[in-house]
Amino acid sequence: MKKHPWLRTLLPVLAAFWTALAFSVEIPIPLMADMNGRTLSEQLTRMLMVVFHAVEDNHLQTLLVMAAAWWSYRRFLFGQRRRMGETVLACLFALCMLWSMAVQATDSISVLWANSTQLLKAAVIWTGLVPLWLSVIRAIDAGFDWLKKQKPFAFRHPLLTPMLIMLAVWAPQAVIRYPGAVIFDTVHQLQEFFGDLPFTAMNPPGHTALIGWFVQLGDWLGCAHFGFFMVTLLQMIALSWILAWLLCVLQRLKMPGPLIWAMLACNALLPTYAAYATTVLKDSACTICVLLFMVQTALLVIRPEIFWEKKGRGLVLWAVSGALAILMRKNGIGMIAPTVAAAGIYALCRREWKPVRRWLPLVSGLLAIIIANGSLAWITAQYDVGGGSVRELLSIPFQQTARVLREHEVPQEEIDIINEVLDASVISEVYTSHISDDVKNTFREDATTQELLAYAKVWASHLIRYPSASLDALLGMTHTIFSPTGVHDDFYDVKVMQSFGGGKWRMDEWLYACPLSEYRMPLKWLYMLSLKLPVTGLMMNLGANVIATIVLAYLSFRRNRRLWIVWLPALLCLGMLLFSPITCIRYALPVYYAVPLLAAVLCHERMYPSK
Repeated sequence: MKKHPWLRTLLPVLAAFWTALAFSVEIPIPLMADMNGRTLSEQLTRMLMVVFHAVEDNHLQTLLVMAAAWWSYRRFLFGQRRRMGETVLACLFALCMLWSMAVQATDSISVLWANSTQLLKAAVIWTGLVPLWLSVIRAIDAGFDWLKKQKPFAFRHPLLTPMLIMLAVWAPQAVIRYPGAVIFDTVHQLQEFFGDLPFTAMNPPGHTALIGWFVQLGDWLGCAHFGFFMVTLLQMIALSWILAWLLCVLQRLKMPGPLIWAMLACNALLPTYAAYATTVLKDSACTICVLLFMVQTALLVIRPEIFWEKKGRGLVLWAVSGALAILMRKNGIGMIAPTVAAAGIYALCRREWKPVRRWLPLVSGLLAIIIANGSLAWITAQYDVGGGSVRELLSIPFQQTARVLREHEVPQEEIDIINEVLDASVISEVYTSHISDDVKNTFREDATTQELLAYAKVWASHLIRYPSASLDALLGMTHTIFSPTGVHDDFYDVKVMQSFGGGKWRMDEWLYACPLSEYRMPLKWLYMLSLKLPVTGLMMNLGANVIATIVLAYLSFRRNRRLWIVWLPALLCLGMLLFSPITCIRYALPVYYAVPLLAAVLCHERMYPSK
């Protein structure tokens, strides 16, 4: 490169052109006939013709992509030191994006290897995306080097000011959606609490009891709607306080001003924050607690002197937030317990700390888990809560079985075995690739252990006999988790009310208690518009936030390996998404809300490297 400086100009141009081709080539087969049996020259000629027409149809997009890629490659790709870790991540991200593009275009990943032409197109797309992701990772790394040189900033009231700003921006949405938007799960929880449905552990009993108590309080005061609105207010205040507490901690740590302002702007203006703050659901309640738990875990690891000040206030917040996270959602224990164990072991290894401080994190964390589970046991006994269902753990196998039955002829004896666990007569018809609820709802709760084991054998045999259908079913649910090309338009524009006829709690899509509810549709369309804008759409995208989490974790681990403890709750949440896949943002809110915190931790490590 030094001997031939013209290569420094030519190579970025060629790489940028190849990336532009990757975004221009269409995946579906009808755009190109099967080229099997033709010469290599004929295949290349046909390929170039299709690419030419694709570029001609999208010339503006192609030019913009090429210009952006050329600048990025010239600045961050060529002439930079190569690292194996970032190269592996870039290859994986490009592969996930290729999978997502195939699933979105054809609902099947098998289209990528349907024939030699499809393989060639897949190779063009993948090789064009790899340098793009590599430059993105290096650009993020360089961005933190720039950020650490900026001056710190602090409000006069570091906690109150950000909190009031967020509440002021969110308030109009809370009024328009009075007494608060819900999802079907929340309505089912209210039906269970008030006896319209059997009270089961399918939904978290702790959160069910919380919203039920507030509605009862509102009913006692004369308005059940107001009781539900109190839940909305409590959720808004709690989320704004914790986000403001994070900003307060960052100001205390003398973080740069651009980082503080960028985080405050995202918290206040990004529609996802206000939308989930005013939607009463178990996922938001759990995420609020998990986020506070992660903030305190970060202080314990990077600034223990702040964690231990004021008579152990940090320890109390850490333990209480962990206990509440377990109470608010069933998978809370999966994020809290491993982190408590890791943080406890970390504290025990800090020989420079006083003995009591080395033991307190582990002891208090275990005590919080015991109290949370004890509270759940009390609620279970008080309201005669029934058990949960094993079907929640079997989303992937159920989806794969339904897909196999839809696409292949399966022996009758296998259908009979499947029918003992699922309704085999309908699952192929109700199957939808992006969500498993319709198939899971056919699960037979009276299925015995022997019947489940027999089904497991049939499912395993299908993996071997029908690998393509099984893979399509898996990626149909998970393809958006690791790719920024998916769109997540889960804006909950519904409310709950009590019907005066039979006292039943039900969903009401268009009936609101506030006169300003006429603005609910503009509010929803504003949310949808934000999803389609280049910057806000990317920031609201689930796949983009998951990738940001992985990249930040990699950059942090490369500099200070003990920071993985801070990342642990978010990474555990990500693992749960894979085992119980779902494409809604609400299931990934701990990952989504934790990205600013993880960026701040990495920035702190750049500014004040740990010894």
